[in-house]
Amino acid sequence: PSPHPSLYAFDEHFALCYDAFPKGRKHLLLIPLSSPRTFEEMSASDLRLMSAIARLVCSQLRTSSDAIRPLAGFHAAPSLEPAHLHILPHGLVEGSRVKTVRHVVSFNSDFLVGVDDILTFIETGLGRGERVTVRMGAAKQ
Repeated sequence: PSPHPSLYAFDEHFALCYDAFPKGRKHLLLIPLSSPRTFEEMSASDLRLMSAIARLVCSQLRTSSDAIRPLAGFHAAPSLEPAHLHILPHGLVEGSRVKTVRHVVSFNSDFLVGVDDILTFIETGLGRGERVTVRMGAAKQ
């Protein structure tokens, strides 16, 4: 059993927690318990492991009737440390949980950065010594 109601699962490396402000039927955060604490400290292997965990969580929580694609990504400007991966197995659910345009944009624009995009950034050596900037645009259709 979970030692805390907001904790979905954990091991010595990661905690998988329910988001305090869910934007979907299930909205989980995958949080590393040791390093890395920030994007700058993440390695490609850290990201691959987090991506694999996200795919596993989505496959376990989704049903064959789920029509909305799952979402998983990091906010380009995280609201808290450590860097954490948002996992929405059932996608973004419009309605009572999504109260403002800002909520929609934060999960349907370049503000939500996919693991593959960050992996490409790291593996190609882009951004070494640079800060990543994200231009807020219109929500993706």
